[in-house]
Amino acid sequence: MHSQKSQPLPPDHGSQVTVAHGKHNRLSTDANEFTSPIHHHTRAITAIESSAEESLSVADVPTQSKHNVIVSNHRQDLFTPLPAEVRNRIYELCLTEQPIGIRESRYTHYPVYIGSIAKWTEPALLQTSKFIRDEATRLYYANNTVTIHLKTSEFPSACRWLTSISRRCGARPFRFFRFMVMYPRWDDLAGFQSLARLYFDTTLELANPEIADIELANIRWAQNILALKEGDPDDIKLATTPVFDSFGNRVNIFPERWPMRVFRRCSMFLGAVQQFTVMLLALQDALELGRKARQMKWPRARFELELATWLEDKESTTQVRSAKAQRAGRRKKSEAEADKKAARERGFAALLGRT
Repeated sequence: MHSQKSQPLPPDHGSQVTVAHGKHNRLSTDANEFTSPIHHHTRAITAIESSAEESLSVADVPTQSKHNVIVSNHRQDLFTPLPAEVRNRIYELCLTEQPIGIRESRYTHYPVYIGSIAKWTEPALLQTSKFIRDEATRLYYANNTVTIHLKTSEFPSACRWLTSISRRCGARPFRFFRFMVMYPRWDDLAGFQSLARLYFDTTLELANPEIADIELANIRWAQNILALKEGDPDDIKLATTPVFDSFGNRVNIFPERWPMRVFRRCSMFLGAVQQFTVMLLALQDALELGRKARQMKWPRARFELELATWLEDKESTTQVRSAKAQRAGRRKKSEAEADKKAARERGFAALLGRT
């Protein structure tokens, strides 16, 4: 008979300073792939069913499988009888990214960077047994900052992964969490709907109230450039003023020796920055729609109708029409270049024919 398992104490974010900091740990270097990530978690959950084995004895199973049962129970006996405080300490040491010390700071460790959920797996400790997985998953996500770099076309896959995390870990599973949206495209506007559905279907809250749920990469840096567009030359010094990111870290917009006059001439770049800012607002609108529908307990039919109306309105904006016009212009330019190339080839062929 096994001794009764004591439950681990939940992490105390208010008084506990146990999260260590360490080296930058990139779990994936490929940011271009972001396919369905759910299979990682499902496989780990169903691979080992330890609770069923606990009720078995060696005499209840065939001879050829006795060794496997003994080994499985032996593995559980090494860990599960430990006091909950000891198990908590083991989880903290094993599941906090690169623990090498303790800092009394709000931001006490380097974040978990996920370039592609499809190629990322949770720590091996969480895949050891169902008992450990159920017990330690909350602590792992609660003690780590998670930053996902993704494109707008990858929102559906990311939302499926976040839905699975929410079901296992509750409404606020992460210590800190943020999307870093790379290469935003209006063409992928329909993918924004998955964010609204994520908030409608779950109780997930991705960030503290004072922190934006989604950020475009370098958006504050871009906004400072826009502020300097019409400024005097003396305003160039503003570009070297440190700003604070969403985690309270001081960030220089760019090096002091960077010539601002270069950016003053880049009207195309500034136009792209303005489009990114508008897209950020669209992303936040999608989240707010899902959050509002959940709080007001809309029926699914009304929510989907409101979501379709929102998408239609966004698709009819000037930014979308401008993007379509730009694509049409590039296509015409490409066709014109192809026609010129074909004409030159016909001319060369005619010239060779005369000779």
